[in-house]
Amino acid sequence: MNEYANKLKETLTSLIREMAAAPAPYVKNPEKDFTRKKKLPIETVMQLLISMGQQPL
Repeated sequence: MNEYANKLKETLTSLIREMAAAPAPYVKNPEKDFTRKKKLPIETVMQLLISMGQQPL
């Protein structure tokens, strides 16, 4: 990847980590959403949603 793409990926990853550290403003029910250990963590869900929007070249 080129330098711009790497920087963009690093920025996106750090923003997702910040959201995962304090998910309350981003979820519908902060007391229950993403609190169980067996469910997918919010970081994984965000990355999956973003990757699902990618179109093949």
